[in-house]
Amino acid sequence: MINNMNEIITHLNYFLTLEKDWDSYGSSRITTESIEATKKIIKVLNEIGVSIFVAPVPDGGVCIEQTGTNTSLEYILNINPDGESFTLSVWVDDKEVCEELRIDMDDNNNWIYSLEKIFYGNIF
Repeated sequence: MINNMNEIITHLNYFLTLEKDWDSYGSSRITTESIEATKKIIKVLNEIGVSIFVAPVPDGGVCIEQTGTNTSLEYILNINPDGESFTLSVWVDDKEVCEELRIDMDDNNNWIYSLEKIFYGNIF
């Protein structure tokens, strides 16, 4: 389960206040679309019991990382600035074993099934 859903939502809303170049390296503003998509994703992750950390990404998107596991397996989701898709990277022992698998956030909610299979079904 997400450590503190209210805290995560507060962080996400704060990301919307970041100005362009918030990282002093030319970053874009975090988009409303990426925040709304992230909220949908974290709701699903919370329901399947995944602890996460969120961070802004310089391209205007949001990164979700799985936290609190005792294994060497790590999942990283990068929500695209348009909020229409996200990419998944899987790491084992600090080595990337699945590089940026793209998952579209379609209206049929197939992306929810994909998340459930990845996190709950441990397909990697």
